[in-house]
Parts: sequence; structure tokens; C-alpha cells
Amino acid sequence: MAVVLVTEAERGLGADLALGLAGEGHLVVAGSPTNDPPPGIEPGTTLVPVKLDLSRPETIPGGVDEAAQVYGGLDAVVANGEVGRFTPFELMDARALERLLQVDLVGQLQVVHHAIGHLRRARNGRIVAISNSLGGLGLPGGVAACAARAGFEAAMNGLRIELQPFDIDISVIEAAPATLAEYGIPYEGQGVLDDAYQRLADGVKDFGCYVEKPASVVDMVQLALTDLRPRPRYARGPYAEFTRQLRQSEPEQASQIIRELFAL
Repeated sequence: MAVVLVTEAERGLGADLALGLAGEGHLVVAGSPTNDPPPGIEPGTTLVPVKLDLSRPETIPGGVDEAAQVYGGLDAVVANGEVGRFTPFELMDARALERLLQVDLVGQLQVVHHAIGHLRRARNGRIVAISNSLGGLGLPGGVAACAARAGFEAAMNGLRIELQPFDIDISVIEAAPATLAEYGIPYEGQGVLDDAYQRLADGVKDFGCYVEKPASVVDMVQLALTDLRPRPRYARGPYAEFTRQLRQSEPEQASQIIRELFAL
């Protein structure tokens, strides 16, 4: 049993993680912009909401500190952000780009940054970073989302070494995908697409999306929290092996595979 802070826990995967981990016996603190518990919470569930809005940096230090005060400490942070969206980068609204990077990269890093002091005081502290199988590969139509995921994963890889002397383990969770990313390209107000972007839209539509079942993602997070020697990365789902192969490919070969995947 651990005291676990879950971010973006008011909806979607974050809510599933908060409720699922509470069901596994953990003492869960659910960070959300509204300070409301996730929907579907049952009486007696060991879950307490705190106000922590990744899109508003000023709420993060206080939210993390409050999370640590609820149960008298903090053993783990599950850093979850859910703004990723597929759209041609040129057509992406500037405010949407700023919010995506704030929630899925900067905000999650700010949570981790402020939580380190609390985790150092715990025995065998854990950081679990929620990513997805395809997030760090540089997919067409997902430039901003991939940049955020790749940047966060790179930061966790470096931080894993920095925090090793303090017995803080870091695991990255990759599912397929483990977020509320919206597949399908929003064109409202953007006018008529030229041929190249239309081919991209058709490719994304044909590619489709397999979303990993929330229970499977909760299971991977549970392993990351309880394994005596947690893995740096937990991957599951139909894209896991495909992603591994792409990462081992030469850049030109990987780009060609991705172009073929989207029929570009």
C-alpha cells in the first residue's frame, strides 16, 4: 500500500487510474482542476481529491504539498496528462498548442519537480510517467503531441539516473495509446485542405486507433508501484512490439515505415 498522487484524475484515463489504484488498496490523492473526485467513486474508497490543474502552474506547488499532507507523506506520483490531439501542425491553433505543451510536458515536469522533495523522504519512492506506444516516434499529424511525449520520456530517462542515490525509481508506461488523444483531424474554421493534408487526414482515418483498456493500464501502473525492481518501461498492446522495432531501426527506415503506415 502506498500514498499515490494521480494527476488529471477528474476524467478519462486519470479517473480510471485513481479509482483502479484505490481499488488495489493504495491511498490515492486525485489531482484535478475542479477539486472534485472522479465520477463513479464508491463510498469508503480511499481517495481524496485536491485542486491541482496542470494548465495553471500556480496551482501545482500547493496541490502537490496538499497531496503530501492528506495522508502524512507521499510515496509515489503517477504523472498523467491528456491533451494530445492529431492535427496538421500548420493548422493547429496557437492556444491549443500552448495548452498541450503546458499540460502534457511542462505541467507534468512541474509536478515531478515539486514532488521530489516529498519522495526523497519516502522509502523507495516511485514516479510513474504515463506515455503511449507511439508518442515518441514523430508521427505525421501528431507533431505537438509526439514532442510532448518524447520530451517527457527523455526527461524521465535522465531523472532516473539523478534520483538513483535517493532510491526513487521511475517507470514509463506505454499503452496503445494510454490517453484521451483525439484521432481524426479537426478542420473547423480552417478552410479547405490542400491535397497533401487531405491525404494525411485520410491516412489517419484509415490507420484508426486501438485504445488500450483502462484496466490493462492500471495493471501496468500497479506493477510499476509494487515490483521490487520496477522496470524503466512497461509496454503492452498491439503497438508495443511495432514501437520497439521502429526504435531499433535507422531513422530513414523508420520514416519510411511510418509513411507506409499512413499511406503517405
